[in-house]
Amino acid sequence: MAAFDSNAEEHNAQCHPDTRTKLLRQIREEIHHFSNRGKAFAYDGLLGASFSFRKGEGDRGKATKLFTTIANQLVYHIPALAAFVREAIDANPGVARKALRGQFEKLIQQPLARVHHAMAMVIVIDALDENFAPKDLEIPPDWPDEQVIRALAQMTVPLFIFAATVCRFIEDSAWSDPADQLKKVLQYQMKAHGSELDKLDATYLPVLNQIIVGRTDPQRSRLLAEFRDVVGPIVLLA
Repeated sequence: MAAFDSNAEEHNAQCHPDTRTKLLRQIREEIHHFSNRGKAFAYDGLLGASFSFRKGEGDRGKATKLFTTIANQLVYHIPALAAFVREAIDANPGVARKALRGQFEKLIQQPLARVHHAMAMVIVIDALDENFAPKDLEIPPDWPDEQVIRALAQMTVPLFIFAATVCRFIEDSAWSDPADQLKKVLQYQMKAHGSELDKLDATYLPVLNQIIVGRTDPQRSRLLAEFRDVVGPIVLLA
């Protein structure tokens, strides 16, 4: 179990009561603003669901069961949600094995939008960084090698944003394959010829192309149309 109060967590170290007090106070103030209610969220009756990642512990070491677990807990706290979650599962067989975005939309976002629930609730996702950390032996300790690092360093000139963009692309948990993500970046680098536009292609095309990977033709057309609707006016204004 990945919930904060599950028996799997019983013997693990607990946070000090004064941990991240400023952040918790800010969250409570936001909740109070929306719900006129405003100790820990569980004791406040505000905790709707929680998931605690833990590296190397089966499903808790990755995001595979994240949204199905949260949906299950939300149904417990908001019984009226059950019918809509069940309807989503019936309408989307195998949704628990779909991409994370699809799981979130079908099992959580859309059902919640159909429920009239007066009180705000908090969803806590803990130790998210342990989900992104690769397991031992999946990636060699010397990865990436010196030649690749030099190539990446060269690609950052003169576009500073390249480094941050590529790091986010490589660690994207939706794909869970840093080595393959890096390979895609380097493939685009080989096509660049030094101009600023080529640098932009090498920076953003791996990210943009991945948005439409695995989509149906109608989905791809819709995504491209939405992209043009947003980016087109920005380009024209510039």
